[in-house]
Amino acid sequence: MDKSKLYITLTALNDRERQKFSEYVHAPFINKNEKLKKLCVIILNHSAQPSKAGLSKKLIYKRLFGDEDYRELKLNNIISDLFRLLQDFLAYQEYLMDPLLKQNLLAKSLIKREHYPNFNSIIRRYTQLLEKIDYSNYSSFQEQYKFHEVMDHFSLSGDKRSMSKSLQSKHDSLDLSYFANKLRIACDMRSRNMVINAGY
Repeated sequence: MDKSKLYITLTALNDRERQKFSEYVHAPFINKNEKLKKLCVIILNHSAQPSKAGLSKKLIYKRLFGDEDYRELKLNNIISDLFRLLQDFLAYQEYLMDPLLKQNLLAKSLIKREHYPNFNSIIRRYTQLLEKIDYSNYSSFQEQYKFHEVMDHFSLSGDKRSMSKSLQSKHDSLDLSYFANKLRIACDMRSRNMVINAGY
């Protein structure tokens, strides 16, 4: 068990992340499977003490299912489910750290549902966040492109189709993003050639 993808990934988390993952797994909105919650506790407790003897699958099975006959496939399915939850958790943590992504997805969700009462306030917040980004970074042009893409979709939504400058802005931002990223990669390739003779 100690060599499983689940266990190895868990050992890469710090104490705070482990606690957050436990809370994530135990949240009813995320997971209602009691076996998964129990497995999470078992493995987190063990991974917090790596000096302890290895954790066998049969021991885990007994703690989950009592005296029921050992069925490895049944246990593997639960382990896989918990590993998927761990992957979802890691992706969710990245999402929480990206306010621009949150605003982008929120705006898209409202457009998809054609629900606009609070749309202007969402866009104001989105614009404020864009104004704070570092324009010396190529990713800033990607963020501009995503914003103008949202605004272009908004201009075509519902029954209010109208002329929008966002289409041209989207086009321009995409060009800038492409060339800035291409230049960044070219510089990286040159640097690696100089350091390790990579042969690019």
